Amino acid sequence: MDRVIRPNVGKVLVVNILRTLFVIFIGIAILVVLHLSIGLETFAIALEIFKISVSLSNLLFALIVLMLAAFLIVIIASLLSVVRLKYVFGSEKMSVYKPVLLFTSTKDISYRNITRVTFENDDIFNRLLNTGHVSLDLSNMGEKDLKMKYVDRPTEVANFVSEVIRAYQLKVQAEYTAKYRIRDILDKGGI
Repeated sequence: MDRVIRPNVGKVLVVNILRTLFVIFIGIAILVVLHLSIGLETFAIALEIFKISVSLSNLLFALIVLMLAAFLIVIIASLLSVVRLKYVFGSEKMSVYKPVLLFTSTKDISYRNITRVTFENDDIFNRLLNTGHVSLDLSNMGEKDLKMKYVDRPTEVANFVSEVIRAYQLKVQAEYTAKYRIRDILDKGGI
């Protein structure tokens, strides 16, 4: 039976909200420093050179609206990128279903093309939420690796993927051994 692994959408949302709020906080801090050091009126004066008159309150309002719009765009884009993303592990291969705009792209990866499985949860948000990325090094394919992003318990997922690959390799080895054992028996004249 196939096993499906998906990114944790709730945790992706939390991480992206925290990251975006951090960037907004840095932007506000820069604005405060600029206002205290040179004054935001300087930007209004610079715009007057181009015959654009802007009041300080309108400029601040526009910057706040711009930051909120960027915040919403980042959140919506992050949700759309992971809500339909899934990794399906079958007996012979894994399939990656990745959303691309309104469609879903499917990519099959044979276990014989996966050379190494590693995980990382170096990010402070990932450590706090027990999520991370599982990286699969690939050979004989167009890309060098595949990152399974924002999976819960990345150490367990990496161990699971390693076990699936090991089971596949043992199965292939057993089939190879059985095939050549039967051939040797037939070559020697039967039982």
